[in-house]
Amino acid sequence: MAKRYGYKDYENYPVFQKFTDGLINEIADKNIDKFVVDLRNNTGGDSSLMTALVDKLASINKLKGKIYVMIGRETFSSGVMKGEFKLSNKVLDKCCCKSANEASQAMEENNLCPVCKSKGIKVKNYTVSNLVIDIFKESVGAADYYLCMKEQCDITYFNNETGTSFNKEQVKVPMWFKKDASPKYVCYCSKVTEEQVIDAVIKDGANNMKDVLKLTGAMKNSNCKKNNPLGKCCHEIIQEAINKGLSI
Repeated sequence: MAKRYGYKDYENYPVFQKFTDGLINEIADKNIDKFVVDLRNNTGGDSSLMTALVDKLASINKLKGKIYVMIGRETFSSGVMKGEFKLSNKVLDKCCCKSANEASQAMEENNLCPVCKSKGIKVKNYTVSNLVIDIFKESVGAADYYLCMKEQCDITYFNNETGTSFNKEQVKVPMWFKKDASPKYVCYCSKVTEEQVIDAVIKDGANNMKDVLKLTGAMKNSNCKKNNPLGKCCHEIIQEAINKGLSI
């Protein structure tokens, strides 16, 4: 797809300036007269990184009025700034999606729990599909979800676009941060609990991650994308349990 539609990816470029220079040269060499900047998955970062590229694109006469900016619900923070950059001067003046402000507002609304209105954390569809009870798996669909992190709220995963949500009883594992979670796992892959980590600290004298991993077996069978409710490494959760043990 990237090849067919002429997408350029800067991941393999150690310096963004090198990418910028190469891209400008390619536009000249291939006589490109239309240009699309795809910011749909740009959730922010260093705004200054884009300045050189935007300035150089703006200086190419044959692209005047022919630069299109694509933004979406994931465009946020510096991504929004990049989308709006030079719009007032009608250089990047044709957006294929919603306006930057609309996209930012939509993102803010979409990550709010439908029950408690707390901000959720985005979780990939693969993780949600693996953690909801099998009878609800078809309801997941193909979209990504947000995880409600509010301790008192019964909602776990939700997607406001599709109107789908799952409560604590509809997922296979207890969410470690939810009220009355039992057992309270800190490592879902190796089924290590917060209590085990705290015991390792208090009873066995562990005072760092290395000691705790050795004593508990945490992080041995890593498949966090599938097993952890956030779909990412349990390291941070384990460290919180260690800190809790050290403070007792």
